[in-house]
Amino acid sequence: LCGCFRQAGVPVDNAQDITDDSDSVTEEAIPPAIDYGAVIGKTEYDLITHDPKTQKYIFSAAQTNLGNLCADAYRSAALSDAAIVCAGEIGDSISCGDITVADVFATLPVGCNLITVHATGEEILCCLEAAYQYLPRGNSEFLHVSGVSAVLDMNQNPTVMTDDMGNFAGLSGDGRVRDVLIGGAPLQEDATY
Repeated sequence: LCGCFRQAGVPVDNAQDITDDSDSVTEEAIPPAIDYGAVIGKTEYDLITHDPKTQKYIFSAAQTNLGNLCADAYRSAALSDAAIVCAGEIGDSISCGDITVADVFATLPVGCNLITVHATGEEILCCLEAAYQYLPRGNSEFLHVSGVSAVLDMNQNPTVMTDDMGNFAGLSGDGRVRDVLIGGAPLQEDATY
């Protein structure tokens, strides 16, 4: 499982940061000036954070092509089974046409670290339950995913428990997330991904 996290000290016991945290900077290590206008891709569709008909912000309450593209990119870069991207980590939409370096910087925040973790199926299930507990109302913890599919039972009340500080403390029963697949195979709660 991989994801991009802005805050330092993400409480994950087995996190592996795949960025370079070297404190020593040499002249050779300074990258050349960035050409923000350079075209690095093309899209035939608008990559969205807003509903194209209503212009209502939907990114924090529904899967979108932009969120899934970002999650796909993270999963590919990390060579992981699955990837998650919090809605709060994505910025602007990308319009149909050429994609420039500036578009990527406007969409993905600078300063995030892509990390990989070994997570059990149970931990992934808990993560999904916590992320989708506020639906249908949006929230910045809503997850866009890659390599993961699930059915959400919106008739089921959320079962997420939190401690006095508001941190996840477990589930109090069967949750909303059902029929989870990782890479097309049923999630095994005791397996490690």
